[in-house]
This record gives sequence, structure tokens and C-alpha cells, in this order.
Amino acid sequence: AVTSSVADTTTVVRDDF
Repeated sequence: AVTSSVADTTTVVRDDF
């Protein structure tokens, strides 16, 4: 979830903007 605004389940830190 570096550039993705959707909560991706690939990374531990979920950034749901």
C-alpha cells in the first residue's frame, strides 16, 4: 500500500484513504 489508495491486502499496513 504505497501508492494504492485502496486497502490492499498485500501489505501489513493498510492505508484506506
